[in-house]
Amino acid sequence: MALADTRWSLVLRAGAGSLGALEGLCGTYWFPVYAYLRRRGYDPEDASELTQEFFVGLLRRNDLAKVTREGGRFRSWLFTALQRHAFRERKKAEAGKRRHASVDDAEARFERTVAPGLDPEAVFARQWALGVLESARLRVRARYVESGQESLFDALSPVLTDASRPYGELARQLGMREGAVKVAVHRLKKRYGEALRHEVADTLDGPREIEVELRSLLDALAGR
Repeated sequence: MALADTRWSLVLRAGAGSLGALEGLCGTYWFPVYAYLRRRGYDPEDASELTQEFFVGLLRRNDLAKVTREGGRFRSWLFTALQRHAFRERKKAEAGKRRHASVDDAEARFERTVAPGLDPEAVFARQWALGVLESARLRVRARYVESGQESLFDALSPVLTDASRPYGELARQLGMREGAVKVAVHRLKKRYGEALRHEVADTLDGPREIEVELRSLLDALAGR
């Protein structure tokens, strides 16, 4: 998926019947959906298959063609659609075991990242938030790679989630002055913040909701 493809452009192209755009959406939001279904009680194989069916169903029924930026947050729309999907599946009699090729990887990730005790909606919100953070990180990393600073990004990026690492240690690792490292970290954080706001804006119908959505994502990460 090209970096220029915003979430809304993918939604609109998927709604127009683009399999490539649907694959892009699936790649971004597959795990939050899977984690939600796992916490709803589905076993790994069924959750994986139902996740796949969910995205295929969106295209088959042309549901995405009905989505507009004026409709609000794409996260809310997708979650509502997922709830309906899960409800429909609960009403069906299960016929045999299902399996999807990525089930083992998804289940390993589920065990590693999904805390016990969270309800399904909280799991979905947290995994969505983590996906947004990762998309923002990759967006910034691409800028550093394009400018030939990939190694600088890889060395500094841990400070985005762990501010406790001493600048002196980073300076020795990079062969830079500590003051220069501080400037580089400040620049990285600024770019990351901009990228994060861009990622969030791509799922909303206007800039006025960005701060509200950011707070919602932070609350999800904090378990509130």
